[in-house]
Amino acid sequence: MGPKVSSPTSSTKWAWLDRLGITASVACGIHCLISALFFLILPGIFEWAEGSHTLEFISSNLIHWGFAFLVFPLALVSLTQGYRLHKKKRSLILGLTGLFLVGMGLMTHESILEPVLTISGGAILSWAHFINLRTAHHCHS
Repeated sequence: MGPKVSSPTSSTKWAWLDRLGITASVACGIHCLISALFFLILPGIFEWAEGSHTLEFISSNLIHWGFAFLVFPLALVSLTQGYRLHKKKRSLILGLTGLFLVGMGLMTHESILEPVLTISGGAILSWAHFINLRTAHHCHS
């Protein structure tokens, strides 16, 4: 019996995870970028709007952990599955690097490093999902 070859349906079966991963990573990065710009451009707005639950939520650590609980398992499952399909380490290594940076961003909450680490990590993670999606597609086309 020869080696097991994945069918095109097995690569497309998991493609939605990479697409969702790209969307989640980009949404996370956009949130972080907008929040950082918001704080830089309008530093007094939080004092002025003290007690605003919307502004508190946007800047809270809870939303960052919420993104992490979405992004981390999604990336681990989709990038691992992609590696199983195409056996190329590039997307897996990039994805782990992106997750590491996002994780470091979580640990530096309310620091100037947070948006830099999170946006960089999200961009690298999005790129890893994109490479994973393309590599899996090209392996079976």
